Amino acid sequence: ARIGHYPVLSELPNLPSVLQEAGFHTTGLYANPYLAESLGMERGFDSWKRSPDSMIPKRFRAELEQHSEDGKRHFTYLHLLGPHSPLRPSEAARDRWEVDPKWFDDRRGFGIGAAKRNREEGVREAYKKGYHAVIEDTDALVGEILDALGPARDNTWIVVTSDHGEMLGEQNIVGHGRHLYQGLTHVPFILSPPTNRAALPLPEALNIAALPDLASTVLGVKHSWPTRLEEPLPLISQREGMLALSPDAEIKGIWDGQERQFNLIEDPKENTPLPMSVEMLAARRNWESATPKGAPSEKTAEIDRDATEELRALGYQEE
Repeated sequence: ARIGHYPVLSELPNLPSVLQEAGFHTTGLYANPYLAESLGMERGFDSWKRSPDSMIPKRFRAELEQHSEDGKRHFTYLHLLGPHSPLRPSEAARDRWEVDPKWFDDRRGFGIGAAKRNREEGVREAYKKGYHAVIEDTDALVGEILDALGPARDNTWIVVTSDHGEMLGEQNIVGHGRHLYQGLTHVPFILSPPTNRAALPLPEALNIAALPDLASTVLGVKHSWPTRLEEPLPLISQREGMLALSPDAEIKGIWDGQERQFNLIEDPKENTPLPMSVEMLAARRNWESATPKGAPSEKTAEIDRDATEELRALGYQEE
């Protein structure tokens, strides 16, 4: 995918459309400008609105109040963007992490470009500290979102996860571009049940692709998803024709123009590449034979100059 040529999602069932058909009121609040394009991400939502991180708890609370008496069950997707270039930590968090203000532009924040180029002394360490500062701010926002639930918390399943991580200097890489290392693919996945329900046991490792099946299961909505919760392995990550695969969450193979594997138990930072084993090659063949090949939609969405600049600031467009 490239700027101005992102494929529109195929007309396949997604989680909000399945829940909407089952009678749920569906709401999406998101900060990422990429999701404002008509690419199909909005499909199945009764309300789909862009909002800065700082306003999402307040707007979520307003949604709850507006629909609290409508007699429907509710599904809400909240997409916070804080831990993402350009970084804009609060002044308090910036002070706690002792990040020099010189790295921050008042309007644009701390862009990832300088850390990628790495031409200024201390820039990558400053970016890493700024990233952690934003994580703290985002954690506080999640707390505000949970507080906004009020009594509804007793009947609400909560999932916190991420679409990707961030490289902060590992492998001499900053950002989340064309790579499939653990710093990008190993993300948090937290499931919190209603206060009056027992926790649902989860496997030790699963793909975020199992999230729709997880949601359907806990909400009692029957639907057959291609990735099932009870079949979480192998772990798969794909990006622009590249592939990472782990059949057991311990040994991981990467194909990205070259092929190698890593022992994630002995070498969690993937510093010591190993030759690709016969077992790993077989695991890839088995997965490919069981997985239908996807094809991007022929439709494209136009992205204007302003959106292109925003995507560049987010690290999706090289300078």
